[in-house]
Amino acid sequence: MKRVEAFIKPFTADAVKEALHEAGVEMVRMSELREFSHGNRYAEAYAGTEYEVDERPRIWLVAFVANDQVARVTGIIRTHAQTDTPLDGSIVVSHVERVHSLNQLN
Repeated sequence: MKRVEAFIKPFTADAVKEALHEAGVEMVRMSELREFSHGNRYAEAYAGTEYEVDERPRIWLVAFVANDQVARVTGIIRTHAQTDTPLDGSIVVSHVERVHSLNQLN
């Protein structure tokens, strides 16, 4: 089993969530977070005005998938979360040895 984590822009989250659902991914967790890099400022646009910020909103997406589904899931995320900004967002895939349900811990 693999854990797929992605850090994406909020405006792409609904498209990613819908595409993963259509692909049969049963459980996806999403959390809002703010990303910052100490000493770096980013150009952001809002209502047609560009300004510099040191924090950016992100969605942290986590899904647990079978090993043979990793390529499909990461492809869906890339397709639906891709922006024109270089290095905008990332996907992390890690091995999961086991997952315990709190209901089954006896």
